[in-house]
Amino acid sequence: MISKSISLNSAYWTGLRENSARFLVTTLLALSILFPTVFQLVKAAILLVALVIILSGALINQVPLSRRLYFFSCLYAFVGLTWSFYGEIRSNPGAMSMMTVMVLYPLLIPLCTSLYRERDSGSLYRIFLICAWIIAITDLVYVLAYSTYIGDILQTFYNYLYSDWAVVDTNDVYTKFTLPNISSLIFLIPFFLSSLLFSESRKVKSHSFFIVLLTLPVAALSGRRALLVSMVVGPAIAIIITITRSHSRIKVKRASSWWWWSLIIAIAISIWIYLAVYWVGLAYYTDQINSIFDFKDNQSNLERAYQFHSMMRGIHDAPWFGHGAGAVADYIRSNEMPWAYELYYISIMFQYGIVGFVLYAVGIIFLCWKLISSVREKGRSSFEFCLLSGFIAFLIANATNPYLAKFDYMWIVFIPYAIVNLKLISGNSARSVGLSRAH
Repeated sequence: MISKSISLNSAYWTGLRENSARFLVTTLLALSILFPTVFQLVKAAILLVALVIILSGALINQVPLSRRLYFFSCLYAFVGLTWSFYGEIRSNPGAMSMMTVMVLYPLLIPLCTSLYRERDSGSLYRIFLICAWIIAITDLVYVLAYSTYIGDILQTFYNYLYSDWAVVDTNDVYTKFTLPNISSLIFLIPFFLSSLLFSESRKVKSHSFFIVLLTLPVAALSGRRALLVSMVVGPAIAIIITITRSHSRIKVKRASSWWWWSLIIAIAISIWIYLAVYWVGLAYYTDQINSIFDFKDNQSNLERAYQFHSMMRGIHDAPWFGHGAGAVADYIRSNEMPWAYELYYISIMFQYGIVGFVLYAVGIIFLCWKLISSVREKGRSSFEFCLLSGFIAFLIANATNPYLAKFDYMWIVFIPYAIVNLKLISGNSARSVGLSRAH
């Protein structure tokens, strides 16, 4: 009787610890999506408390984390540590600063992914949906009601949070705005666009339809070329790389439903294009499209071109192992963080060399491959396919904007990591597997 009571009491505290950690990690995820680059101390505190809870539980119950997968996390932390010491020896100004992203996060954040369960895909969908609604509504009100009382409140709030990073630029030719939360839409729009196209649930399709309808004007008003390109290219690539024989043709029994939804989507996008041109201005869009290939007059393109040529010269000088973490090329983009460059993948090759670049690329390819494998098992109506679309879109945008060099975007990588971890554990044993026993 006493043994049974102790067992129930232990189960109660185990459940309480897990629920508390899950709540904290969920809160951290929502804050990262809604308010990237701010509330850093609050986020760090939430992460620290969640990790303490997870690790305290590990003293009694093993952390359900694949040993093989966590070994590779530790390997990446070792790679980051090695190149940071290499950079420190070379007196690189950002060598130690890069240890946070390249060393600490690969060691610590995977512990949070051990909380993920198969049923959590629905919970993550709802979190993404709520965050997308909040971003779409607040951003639209912020830019379209800029001169009203409500717009003034949002203006004051965002100016307090982001200072110069919150801007509404309007004139006779165009209207556009800038807010850091737009970067979250790089993942969210392809995610819900994929859900709209392939979900088998009418309820999910309806939710996805309205959120796509709301977020597309936000994307247009933002004027972010990376967002406008990646939100289409990401799902397109995801569709191509998940083609199987079963996907080669639409099943007859679902053809009617497919064509109805295609018609609705086509009408909605047509309305969006009209409104976007009306709000933002046709001339602005024409300039944006033309500016993609303009490397003579477009300042943004010229900035990236200077960075590219500068770092390519550095790669030529030290191709295999680079110049070490935190190295600075002969062109400096930022006086505050001279080692930070917009061309993220080129900067990785410049600092970590071909060897380091390939090591990191293998990790990303592995996550994509595992997601593709899940999609082929479950179909494109699965959560994994929507995640894959958003993941690829974000990786595309990250090429010209160093999002993954910041904590607030680590969830883009570690949610696929969590899914892969669960897949590896479930494939090894039907019982709960701990860190010390998973393979």
